[in-house]
Amino acid sequence: MPPSSDDVEAAIALLLAYRKSQQKLKCLWICPWLMAGKKGASTTYQL
Repeated sequence: MPPSSDDVEAAIALLLAYRKSQQKLKCLWICPWLMAGKKGASTTYQL
């Protein structure tokens, strides 16, 4: 028995919400690291 369109839509909505939350987590890890790297690079240029 194939899933109803409601089930499919719910599954897609869950998947999209999960992916968004994963991207936010990645940004929380990567963005500060990139900012620190840029600050570190700019200080080395000043030397």
